[in-house]
Amino acid sequence: MEARIFPFHVEKIGYYPTDASGTTPSFTDCSEILKLMINWAGSRSDIENTVTYEPSLTNTSKNLYFADGYIDNNTGDCVLVMWRELTHDDGKVSAIPRTSKPGVNKISNNKVAKPNEIPGCPSYYWYCKDKNLLYAINFRHSTQSKKQLTEYIDKFLKFFSPTASYVSTVKGRLIYKGFKDIRTTPVITYADTSVEVLFKFKSLKKVREYLINNLSKIKAIQEEQDVSYFDDSKKSALQKIIKSHQDSRMRAVIDEGKFSFQYKWVATEDYINKLVDRAKTYFSDDNSVRDIKVLMSGGSSISIFESNIKADVELDIKKKKNEFIKAVDLFDALTKASTVINSKLNY
Repeated sequence: MEARIFPFHVEKIGYYPTDASGTTPSFTDCSEILKLMINWAGSRSDIENTVTYEPSLTNTSKNLYFADGYIDNNTGDCVLVMWRELTHDDGKVSAIPRTSKPGVNKISNNKVAKPNEIPGCPSYYWYCKDKNLLYAINFRHSTQSKKQLTEYIDKFLKFFSPTASYVSTVKGRLIYKGFKDIRTTPVITYADTSVEVLFKFKSLKKVREYLINNLSKIKAIQEEQDVSYFDDSKKSALQKIIKSHQDSRMRAVIDEGKFSFQYKWVATEDYINKLVDRAKTYFSDDNSVRDIKVLMSGGSSISIFESNIKADVELDIKKKKNEFIKAVDLFDALTKASTVINSKLNY
């Protein structure tokens, strides 16, 4: 099954001291925190009781639920399977006919969930402790939201983790009060005035930054053009040029409706900056350019039109009908493919 994998660097997670005394401890081990979350969710009576935040227009309008989790106690690596609630109207999803003309506002409401069901789809995440990377694993049947996961873990750390100190108001509203250090005997609680909860993760690298930091790994640049922009005479001339200019530094082919021109060169920071800066101008209406890729050692390539680094990988796993992928099965498939994944990400 093909998966598209996006890596994120975990910058902050856990409890961080804010006082200057130096006596308040921190608790920032991502693997240990995710293990607490997996154990907590596994102890809940049902998936509906795994929510950690109240949806609203100020944070996220829909809920996120914990569907499954697995952690390798030897490595600290783990997989999270979350269930992302999708927009619906009492279990109904709106649809518009494909043949509907613009301006016609007729829609239909299709029942997709029973009253005791949660319309949505799974979100898959893989955390690797030695790299401190959180990978979002996307399949055709799944989706993911950085904002929802951030909100989920933030509220878990404040109100549902064994390390959370909080109080409940008469109306049931939870108020964060601090950090309980469960590593000590007896447990010591530190007030919210001396410790804060943080969870931040960002895309591993932007394309510009990544290419500049890996100039030595760049082997060639490849431009792809749509040959439908050329008439027969231009195509014929192009074929003659291709035949007469093939050498060790340049390669060009016409295949499947596109013309690919590949050129080897020594990359420089100045050239990469100019290439990325001009990226948006390549897709004008009268331009035949489909893509411009930078080819890396190891066989991977990066499009300059992409905002973040990603890798498309074939995983040795199958999804059964009417089931999401179990966390332990996805963990095994990702572990087997880890060398290929890291090679494609050049990490």
